[in-house]
Amino acid sequence: QDPRKAAESLQPLLDLAVKTVPASQHSKTPIMVGATAGLRLLPDGKADAILAEVRTWLSQFQFKFTDADVKILSGVDEGAFAWLTLNYLLGHLGQKESNTVATIDLGGGSVQEAYAMAADEVTTAPDAQYLTQLRGGGRQYHVYVYSYLGYGLMAARAGVLDEQIPEGGHPCVPAGYEGSYTYGDKTYNMVGGN
Repeated sequence: QDPRKAAESLQPLLDLAVKTVPASQHSKTPIMVGATAGLRLLPDGKADAILAEVRTWLSQFQFKFTDADVKILSGVDEGAFAWLTLNYLLGHLGQKESNTVATIDLGGGSVQEAYAMAADEVTTAPDAQYLTQLRGGGRQYHVYVYSYLGYGLMAARAGVLDEQIPEGGHPCVPAGYEGSYTYGDKTYNMVGGN
């Protein structure tokens, strides 16, 4: 509801960057902000307002960026970056595909699955549009990523609560509980079932 606060939420990351990157390198160091599915699901131009505020807020720093560097990631990008990060942290980059790990990333608005395919398996991929190429550890990887938009934890909760339930309360809400849950621009009444 407050694009400025959304932009300011990045302050701890920028504080770390300012402290870590030598001041003489700030203007040469690129910075990128990639939003995930939660922003993709916002209605009525709210995502655009948040991204515009992030761009304005970042302009007070000396780091190098363009407006195009602040964007909403595609589900494929989101999953690919998760795969790359996890395999980097586990020390698997540079190894053959069978030694890497697959990722399943449960976010608020979506779920992404990603795994590396051996070169001879690429032609059998279920859908080539979900293949992306990444380099890591001196090796090229073909990573298959599929994003299930609307199946993240918060989106799924909204989907369950949106189901029409006969009188007597919702069976997925604890008995005796009364409250509300807001996701996007919609508020769901939560009344516990028997």
